[in-house]
Amino acid sequence: MASKSNGNILRYPLSIGTSKAPAILFNIHKARYNNESTGVIATTESHIALYMTKALSFKDSIKYEERSSGAVGSVKDANFSITDMLKSSKDAAVAMAATDMGKGAITGLVTKATGLGGGAAALAVSGLADEELKETQKVLRVNPFMTFKGVGLRSWTFNWVFVPESEAESKMAKAIILQFRKAMYPEKETVLLKFPDVFNIEFVNAVFPKMPEVALSSCSVTYNENSNSFFLQNNEPVSIKLELQFQELMPLYNSHIHQGY
Repeated sequence: MASKSNGNILRYPLSIGTSKAPAILFNIHKARYNNESTGVIATTESHIALYMTKALSFKDSIKYEERSSGAVGSVKDANFSITDMLKSSKDAAVAMAATDMGKGAITGLVTKATGLGGGAAALAVSGLADEELKETQKVLRVNPFMTFKGVGLRSWTFNWVFVPESEAESKMAKAIILQFRKAMYPEKETVLLKFPDVFNIEFVNAVFPKMPEVALSSCSVTYNENSNSFFLQNNEPVSIKLELQFQELMPLYNSHIHQGY
C-alpha cells in the first residue's frame, strides 16, 4: 500500500533513513476500514520512523466453538425415533430423560399416556430419571464437535527504549511520544466524538508480512526506569521506555494472505 506524507517525518534515532538499517514507519491517517493492498493513504499530520524492535510477533487468531448435537445427534446417529428408543432400550430412555430436550420429549409422551398435567408429568420424569441413572450408570452421548465461528482480530505490542545522545534527539523522542498520544485520542465536538486517527505500519529494509490498518489502543511511557538523571540542557529524562499496543480494525480473509498479509 502506497503512502503519501502531508507532514514531517519524526524519526528516532535521527540517523533513521540515512542508512540501510531496518526501521518501522508509522503512517497516520483517518480510518478506511479496508485491508486491500492497493490505494494511497494520506496522512493527517506526519509519519513516525523508529528503529526496528526485537521479537516482533504475528499471531493469527481464528474463532471456533464447541457445540453438541446431544440427544438429537444420538437419535439421528442410531437411525431410530425417540419412541423406538423408549420401547427398545430402558438405559437409553433413562439417559435421554436426564437431558433437557429428552425430558421435554418424554414428558410429552407421559402426559399423553397418563393424562397427567405437564408439570406433574415433568416432575415424575425428572425424579424417575435421577433414580434410574444411579442404577444404569449410563448417560447419553453428547456428540461434541467444533464449528467455525469467525475470524479474530489480532493485536501487536511494540517496545522501544529511547536513550538520546543529543538535545535534538531528546526533543525528537518527546515529539514522537506526543504524536502517538495525540493520534490515539478522539476529538470532542458538542455532543459527539470524532474517531481517533489510525495507523498503517510499514517495514523498511526488512521483510515481514504486511500490516493491516490498526488503531493505537494503549500507550505506556516510563521515564528513567533505571536512573534518576536528567539532561542539563533541557531537564529531560535520560531514558524513556515506550510501549504501544495496536489492534487491527478489520479481520483478514484468505485473499489477504495471498496478498502478503
